[in-house]
Amino acid sequence: MHMANTDAKPKDGFFKPPQPRPVTVLRTQRLSEHLQRVILTGDGLLGFPEGWESAHIKLIFKRPHQEVLTLPTLGPKGPIWPEDKSLRPDVRVYSVRSYDSKTNELAVDFALHDHGVATTWARQAKPGDEVGLGGPGGYCPKPPAADFYLFAGDLSAISGMGGLLETLPDDACGHALILVCTPEDVFDIKPPKHVQITWLYGSDLPNSEQKVIDELKNLTLPSHGLWAWLAGEQALVVGVRSHLKNTFGMTAKQMYAMPFWKRGRDEDAYHEERHDVMHQFED
Repeated sequence: MHMANTDAKPKDGFFKPPQPRPVTVLRTQRLSEHLQRVILTGDGLLGFPEGWESAHIKLIFKRPHQEVLTLPTLGPKGPIWPEDKSLRPDVRVYSVRSYDSKTNELAVDFALHDHGVATTWARQAKPGDEVGLGGPGGYCPKPPAADFYLFAGDLSAISGMGGLLETLPDDACGHALILVCTPEDVFDIKPPKHVQITWLYGSDLPNSEQKVIDELKNLTLPSHGLWAWLAGEQALVVGVRSHLKNTFGMTAKQMYAMPFWKRGRDEDAYHEERHDVMHQFED
């Protein structure tokens, strides 16, 4: 039996990861051509921290041959899975869009691709469907105080980016560059009035990250008080980060930079490579 994490509370901004637990689909919403929002609920969400937009969570999906969702237990060195590999489910990392403790609803936005475990599940998700949830854990991902916020990302970054944009302080100033496939992917995001959003198209095309970099070069950014949030395909994150570092002298402490995927690689194959890229970002 999986118990709710009702006693869990962030301490000094740190949240101890709870045990993986089952949650259920409450409803879904098609945001745009390639974006689907799934609202999750259930006792397994009790104790989930509020104000953790963009925090990473793990969603645990049954494989096609599995009738029952098997969840791991969380040990001191990470998740402990059944020895029988046929019982192991598929796991994918996603970002929190929002959590409302009053209604006990967790929103996650899915980028819809042609195929993939999470894409297939999100397209077919219906009220009552069960999925496993791991996390969140670690320190609160809320942006620090800054004079100007810069956001850049693609469809895979929209869940976390959208949540952060809509919870910035009312007096925040900034600009978000969002790369999507087509104009049909544009949907309503409500940032503070002094935060502008520029939508760019062609994320499904090779070298599309250059559109973001070119648009970034056209922006007038302050020389001080700048903080950046970058996420999405590796070339986009690496390219934008390099421009900010070389042009503005920004350091690792002045930005969040996280590649979520790499063109031509599946998520499992990219896992270790991503760690190598993140290690380079520490310089």
